[in-house]
Amino acid sequence: MAGETWKIIRLRWRNHWRLMLGVAVLSTALAALAWRGGWLDDLERGAYDQALTTFTVGRGKSPHVSVVVIDQSTLDGIRANERYALNFGSWPYSRNLWARVVEQLEAEGARAVVFDAVMDERSSDESTDLAFAQMLRDTRIPFFLGVSTNANAQPLPRADFDQVPASPLAP
Repeated sequence: MAGETWKIIRLRWRNHWRLMLGVAVLSTALAALAWRGGWLDDLERGAYDQALTTFTVGRGKSPHVSVVVIDQSTLDGIRANERYALNFGSWPYSRNLWARVVEQLEAEGARAVVFDAVMDERSSDESTDLAFAQMLRDTRIPFFLGVSTNANAQPLPRADFDQVPASPLAP
């Protein structure tokens, strides 16, 4: 049986190797062209959006989740406002700012904070890194980084926003 399978494969290869090679070369060339043209990025974002839409159908927005977003328009707005630019500087922002953000979220009643950001470089002022780390140790709410550059890091726990635990700060 196995010998027969190999015989069929050899016959197909002998009769169709030019076609198979042509398809492989053409596929590789098209993929390289799409990658260099940036078309794959758009396809990936579209597929991601479609998957989120498909798998969250019928689920409304959770009243238990707030998303604080820093996008390009936010960065442009901070840069355009002299007072903000003076206080916050430019991207990447100081760890002191992130410490203040977490403190404010905790004061507003946040039960957890997730940063979807990479903070893998040291600050030019090491004391701000140490102050941020100390504030995270002292906070009473869970804090997670959405991205870890450490290959040995434990995966983030799965969030279930339908079963939000009672706040430890609640009376």
